[in-house]
Amino acid sequence: MSDKLTTWLNEKLEYNGWSIRHLAKRLGISHTHAGRIVNGDVKPNAEVCMSIAKVFGEPAEAIFRLADMLPPVSDEDAEIQALLEQWRRLNYEDRVTAYHYLKSLNDSREERERILQERRNGLLPAPLKS
Repeated sequence: MSDKLTTWLNEKLEYNGWSIRHLAKRLGISHTHAGRIVNGDVKPNAEVCMSIAKVFGEPAEAIFRLADMLPPVSDEDAEIQALLEQWRRLNYEDRVTAYHYLKSLNDSREERERILQERRNGLLPAPLKS
């Protein structure tokens, strides 16, 4: 089984102060089976991965990746996934605010780039130094 999932599960159990028996009960599996998953002796099936995701409030895809049931993601994909997870946690009003903030950042950057290009092309004078 994946050392990544084993490490992750052990960290989560320690952080939450849970025993393997408590985890097993939350997952709806026997404590023996939960122990074998936590110790890395067996790989969880898709249903157990889904339960792990639900119990810990994580996206199922992340658990499938930890269990080596999905291929790793590129750094860019991981960054996008992290942003999406943050986005999903926002309420509607905060999403609107975040969208407008991001749009403003991009619009400002594009405007600065346009001005710099026009200056390079001699279409705009250089700014006055004070």
